[in-house]
Order: sequence, then C-alpha cells, then structure tokens
Amino acid sequence: MPIILPDSTKFDADSDRISTSRPELKKMADAVNTLATEWNNQGDSFGSGGIQEIIAGTNILISNPDSANSVTITNDLVSYTQLRFDEELFGVTAGDPLDPPPTVTLSAAKRHHTIDYGTNSASGVTKYVDVALDAIGEGSTHVFWCFGTLLSNNRVALRLKHNSTILTLSDGTTQYVFDDVGLEHWGCTLTKVDSNKYLVHWNGGVKVFV
Repeated sequence: MPIILPDSTKFDADSDRISTSRPELKKMADAVNTLATEWNNQGDSFGSGGIQEIIAGTNILISNPDSANSVTITNDLVSYTQLRFDEELFGVTAGDPLDPPPTVTLSAAKRHHTIDYGTNSASGVTKYVDVALDAIGEGSTHVFWCFGTLLSNNRVALRLKHNSTILTLSDGTTQYVFDDVGLEHWGCTLTKVDSNKYLVHWNGGVKVFV
C-alpha cells in the first residue's frame, strides 16, 4: 500500500492551526498505521520486500527493481572474477627426472591442489612430479597435499616450474621439494611473492625458490 506524505508547509508557521491542517494530520496518521500494520504482519521480515534504499556510487550502476523486487548491481570500471577455493585433484605416476616426469598445471582459480603420485616401488629411488606455476597470481597462496604408495625406502618430490624452467632454491642447496623418506602423505604451502619468486613452507622448513 503506498504511503501518502503530508504537506510539511502546513506546520511550519506560527499562524498554522490544527483546524486547517487536519487533512495533513490524517495523512500522518495513515502513514503510521500503514507502517505499523506492515510491521505486525511481517515481523523480522519487515522491509525485505524491497523497502531498503540502495545508493549508487562512482562507476557503480544499479538497475530498477524487476518483478521480483530484485536489482542488479554492476561495476562498469572493474571486472571481477569469482575465485573458486575448492580442490583440484591430479592423478599421475611420479617418474624419473629425465623421462621427463609428469607435469600438473595449476588452476589459478583454485587454492587447494591434491596430487596422487601413484606407486614408487623401485628400491632407494626418488621419483618426481613437475608442477607448472604459470597460471597463479602474485600474492596468492596455494596448499598442496600429496599422497601415494612408497616402497623400499623411496621418496617423491615436487619439482616446481615456471615458463618451463625448473626453479631452484635461492641458496643453491637443492631444487626440489621433497617429502621425508618413507612419508607417503605430506604437504606444503606455496606463496608467489614476486613475478618469479616463490616462498615454500614444508617439512624441510621455509625456502625461497626462484
């Protein structure tokens, strides 16, 4: 039900009298009664049907309400991409470094990456999975969870790559992210801190790969 607003000029002078302003007083009473009736009928849902006011700002556009009282808010300056933080799963078989080993390519829209590296059954041998980091954005942090089957004192390592180049530690000590010998399930976190610099935290400590 529409609310009819009273004429406020009927009450702004000392010479105004109630007898001549009675129609405006009636409008005020009707307005209060309308709001009270809506409140009594809707309770906590009062106002959810579109009474709230939305104010547009610079480069923010708001459409007129549709038949369901819904509005669309758009930004004509910046385009946003919704990030999906769910998991992506890679199923591979870790391989020898010169074969070359399999490569998994990360999705920029996901932050949790699970790698099933298969079974490493050769005695005392380290197998590898290459991880292509080209798609991830600067400042983003990613979580890796690796699992599979290790036999005979074996290891599996993640070999980080950017633009098809294998990354190395900034201190030059090693260029791979290893698990502990015989540890089948393990993980690490990786943050891209610069255009070609990655901070990795795993059971070997915190290292910078470049």
